[in-house]
Amino acid sequence: MAFQESAISAMAASARRDSRSLVINVNGTSNEQQQRQSPMRASNHVIVRTAQSGASNHLTSAEQKILKAIKHNDLVTVTRLLESPDLFSLNVNFNKLLFACCEYDRKDILRKLVKFDSNVNQTNEDSITCLMTAARKNHYECILVLLSNGAKVNLVDNYEWTALMYASYYGHVESVKLLLDAGAFVNVFDMDHLSSLIWASGRGHLEVVRLLLKFGAKVDACDKYGTTPLIWACRKGHNEVVECLLQAGANVNATGMFGWSALLTTVRGNYLETTKILLRHECVNVNTCDSQRLSPLMIASKDGLVDIAKLLIEKDAFVNLSDRYGHTALIHATKSGHVEIVEVLIKAKADIDHIGFDKKSATFWSVEKGYIEVTRALLKMNPNLEIITNEGETCLIRAVKLRRYDIISLLLNHGAKVSATDKYGDTVLHTAVRMQSKTIVELLLTNPKNCQLIYKPNKRKETPFSIDQNNPRPIFPSLFDDFENKKASLFSSRPFDTIDNNHHQRQQLQPSGADDRGMNHDLMGKMTTPLQCINLISHNTAGPRDLENEPPQLDAFCKRSSCSGTIESSPELGGGDGGDRHRQPKGGLSERNSQSNPVN
Repeated sequence: MAFQESAISAMAASARRDSRSLVINVNGTSNEQQQRQSPMRASNHVIVRTAQSGASNHLTSAEQKILKAIKHNDLVTVTRLLESPDLFSLNVNFNKLLFACCEYDRKDILRKLVKFDSNVNQTNEDSITCLMTAARKNHYECILVLLSNGAKVNLVDNYEWTALMYASYYGHVESVKLLLDAGAFVNVFDMDHLSSLIWASGRGHLEVVRLLLKFGAKVDACDKYGTTPLIWACRKGHNEVVECLLQAGANVNATGMFGWSALLTTVRGNYLETTKILLRHECVNVNTCDSQRLSPLMIASKDGLVDIAKLLIEKDAFVNLSDRYGHTALIHATKSGHVEIVEVLIKAKADIDHIGFDKKSATFWSVEKGYIEVTRALLKMNPNLEIITNEGETCLIRAVKLRRYDIISLLLNHGAKVSATDKYGDTVLHTAVRMQSKTIVELLLTNPKNCQLIYKPNKRKETPFSIDQNNPRPIFPSLFDDFENKKASLFSSRPFDTIDNNHHQRQQLQPSGADDRGMNHDLMGKMTTPLQCINLISHNTAGPRDLENEPPQLDAFCKRSSCSGTIESSPELGGGDGGDRHRQPKGGLSERNSQSNPVN
């Protein structure tokens, strides 16, 4: 022990003398490939430095024998070869032998070799020393031998790594302590400005972190991208290291590459416990944003991290912050289809009608993505369904174009306007007829008021009726045929389902001959359905015409329908609003049909 203490004291004094002349390039740069591999991928790649000599790759016979003996830890053979009188005439490269001893932890052989060649600071082709090799391998006794024989503890290799960096990277606590006691510089940086503390923190070596901090490591010293040891520790969720750094005074709100703070990095990694540790810090900024203006709550909402989202909201995270595209946390949750987070954000008073730079609301995104449960959750808050996007589409127009049958039914039941038009002047009826979707056309015409849109022209003067006439298989005549086949069902007081024959409960007539709506067979026979309107139009021999010039049959139909109370007559059929939620159709059967959900 006395030898060890005296050796360490001597090496520490030597290191202090050498510090005056040692220059560390903390702003060193490397080529692009090294920059890409070193700073951000170091946690996933093991750095391996060769321990081979930079001299000729060809070994002499004497060197081969000695290396073989070193590999098998044969001290007797090595001693015999070293004491041979012909040793120096054999051109033995002691540098290779020293590296081999440090690589295989042959401390006794190393002591023999240093007596023949005391230059323990020789380097290989990467400027790696024997001390660096021993530190990387955590060969404690070899480090002691090298230090006691004059090894310089602060030399750097081609990558500007010191022996302390190697030991810190691999988490060798004993080697780190020995090197620190020998005077190793704790605040040295490599060519990417990464320190020993950054490496130890990023790899979760708690005891090494404590040692480095004890010897004066700067807790907020960052790499060339501004990433601090705390952020590096948060990247992998090293909770104990995070707590240690925070207790040492680390800046919890510091930001590094891409504007990531410790909290943003933790949320991205879905480290719940690490998030709790950071949120307990009194100075943490819960609304910090990265270079894309994404907040922790937006990231949690986008990735479906319900527990983290709840924690952030409890810490008063702003729910209506928007990113560089104008998207809020609610829009991110909607786009990803996370209905539970959508409900949490709605409860936290998220703006249901907020639109991004594309003029798309959360409801529009749920329609476009086809998330029916998310759509249901949003519709409970009565959002504005008539917001027009940059493409000139409303929620209903988009749903029809994408053939989202269930969502179309939901939107209609919540008052979406069927009369809304896109940038070409097309209503949803134009689109449905053009797509030859009989199911959607029938669904849209469940409300009698929407029949007036059959003759509404777009900007190209096309009406749904004229488009249908050019279809290979016209829709309107086939709808009338379906109606005729089910006419008996209508007169039996059974609600008419035109799409999927859902089984509805029959209305039982009371003894007076009328059902609970006051309807009897006589009145029901006089009622006119939307499909009867289609029949009048599709059998009109005069051909399609503008709604201002109604066919006489359609005019008579409207008057008769007005008398029977099934629809409201309008002076201008083309100007009606078939989907206005404030103007519900009158009459028992028509109202019943408009409230049913014919599509599952």
